[in-house]
Amino acid sequence: MTTLPLSSTPAAFLLKDKISLTQGVTVKSFERGPGSLRVEVVDAKDEGAGSVLMVFEDRPLALKQWTVTDAQGIKTQVVLTQAEFDVALDPRLFALPTAKGPANRTD
Repeated sequence: MTTLPLSSTPAAFLLKDKISLTQGVTVKSFERGPGSLRVEVVDAKDEGAGSVLMVFEDRPLALKQWTVTDAQGIKTQVVLTQAEFDVALDPRLFALPTAKGPANRTD
């Protein structure tokens, strides 16, 4: 398994505290469809590093899905359905396996 810091991937855009479409990114495409908005962005300093395509529901404005395309053209798509907010999650859900085996779990 190969791991990279998220900061070196196009997905880093989605993890910023404040997301801006005017700072640090270039908007490659913008489409308005029935009930939705699609915006694709790339890193302004390295457009070849990949892109993030976000799909928003427009009323109310809400992120519904995103597709991250890496520098090799490999796509990872995430679709949000039945989203719940203000729910506590066990941090172990996000633990990556180590070279020795699965992440340290107590269950």
